[in-house]
Amino acid sequence: MNEQITLNTKKGTEHVMDKDTYIRWLCLMEIIQLTEEKAEYLKIDLDKYDWIRPIDFKKYIIERFKSMEVDLEAEMLSGKIKINNTHRIPEYH
Repeated sequence: MNEQITLNTKKGTEHVMDKDTYIRWLCLMEIIQLTEEKAEYLKIDLDKYDWIRPIDFKKYIIERFKSMEVDLEAEMLSGKIKINNTHRIPEYH
């Protein structure tokens, strides 16, 4: 059985998902951040373009999944993230 992760926001909303779903969300957030950073570097205003390419994002998530899982395991071992306990998303504190 896949481990469950509970995320709580500042407003008290609770999100429960399995570890694989959490990893996919982490990959999605990462590719969005990387896309924004690259656009900023190239001085591209993303508000002027329909820039989302779902197939490219999906490919990135598939390719990054296993290494993100390893990264998550390392975070768990360091004690920064606890599975089956509440983990608060730092940006929402």
